[in-house]
Amino acid sequence: MKVVFLFFVAAGCLCFSSSLSVDTYLTSRDKDQLKSVLLTGLESENLSDIFYAVSGLQQIDQQIPDAQAICNKLVKFAGKSKSLDSVYFSTSAWKAIATCSGKLVVDESVQDVYAMLEKKDIRDVHMSDLYFGVSILSNLNLKPKDINKLINIIKRKMKPDDTITDFGYSIHLLASLGPDGRFAFNRLSDAIMQVDQVDRKFLQFEGGLSVTALVLTGVYKFCDAVQCNTSFPIQNDQALMFSNYLLSRKSVQTPKGAYFLLSALKTLSNNKYHLPIAATLVKPMGDLDDTQKVLSVRFTNLLGEPLPTSLSVGVESAMLNNKVVMSKNKFKSTTDKTVYELEFNEPDLSIGIYSIVISATPLEKVKIPLLGNTAIPLEVKVSASSVNIVDFKVGTTDNDQQTGPSLQSLKYGEKLSTQLKADHMQRIIVRFAIKDNLVKKHVQVHQAFIRFTNIKTGSQSVFVAELDSQNNYKLDTDLTPKSISNL
Repeated sequence: MKVVFLFFVAAGCLCFSSSLSVDTYLTSRDKDQLKSVLLTGLESENLSDIFYAVSGLQQIDQQIPDAQAICNKLVKFAGKSKSLDSVYFSTSAWKAIATCSGKLVVDESVQDVYAMLEKKDIRDVHMSDLYFGVSILSNLNLKPKDINKLINIIKRKMKPDDTITDFGYSIHLLASLGPDGRFAFNRLSDAIMQVDQVDRKFLQFEGGLSVTALVLTGVYKFCDAVQCNTSFPIQNDQALMFSNYLLSRKSVQTPKGAYFLLSALKTLSNNKYHLPIAATLVKPMGDLDDTQKVLSVRFTNLLGEPLPTSLSVGVESAMLNNKVVMSKNKFKSTTDKTVYELEFNEPDLSIGIYSIVISATPLEKVKIPLLGNTAIPLEVKVSASSVNIVDFKVGTTDNDQQTGPSLQSLKYGEKLSTQLKADHMQRIIVRFAIKDNLVKKHVQVHQAFIRFTNIKTGSQSVFVAELDSQNNYKLDTDLTPKSISNL
């Protein structure tokens, strides 16, 4: 029987911090994936998909391929459907492309909008109808005939028990009216109270990504229009939790989802109230060993763009095995304005999972406060570039263990000088340690496996070696048919 000894290093750790942070952003790869999703929308026969595709591509600064063909499709569809949402999607896409030749025939729909705004009985008028209707007028450079009448309609339609989707439409509509919409300011906090919190990290509204993005972007637009200033209703921690939720949805597969995701991330990354930042390890878990001692951390906005200021980045604490091993160390800036590096060699590297907390403060005066830049938790793995199995011993003993085992020493990779004999009445004993070749210290691995292989049949049995208090690994197993059934 040939005995082969295998081991690997893998570990994980949970870090807890009282401060919220964002640990991912929209990468170039993510944007390429979203672009592919949006391009499929241009081929759709659905007006909403075309609108979301056109507007979404513009969010990532992409040109619309064969734009006039899209315009021709809009002209064809505009003559088929007269519903307000369809006309809204067609006129919005037409306006977004901006270079269309030809004309959308929507005169009848415009008259329908004006007629709706003149109604005395508005019980059958939905908030979405008002939003779509007023947006259609705006897309065509038209305005409601009587703004005060429109405001009165909105006031009558806004109710405390409105769905969060209706609130989203109403807040976008009011934002388009400028300061006249300020009467609804107190409704903002009530609506935000409807948000769902998940795992103390994510915030979302019922309805998922599209509803969350609709409300979120509406609140920012509304506050820009009525000048909320210091009374901005979304708190800093809430902005970070919304950011985490949105970025958790960056693998969306529909044009609608891609559009709303990009719209919300762009709003969070470009506003006058706060700037959530993402702090991410350049390599997974730092990817450090005794030959690579530089820890690289990237700081960007949610879209992966550079921040408007340089940073002073420092280590608040670094812990290994519940012991503080580093604090107050400073990162250095690099030629890449988004990346900061730390020489991870003080103290001497020991392999394991480090729980590190860092903070980043602006070096220049900034008009917009950064969010998520303090008490940032990181998990950094330091692995040994080479290890060796040492103090390897193998032998047998009787099942009753009345006598101690007879063990033979063996160097890893060599064979025993004499064949090891045992039967089902005996147990096999294996003991060994793993040593880091650089620091010459015993180290722990996530799991160490011992594999028994039958030379004749090739069948195998694999066992897990257990770690003792002296950092030595051991296997003690009987050789009954049940234990080695695969052999």
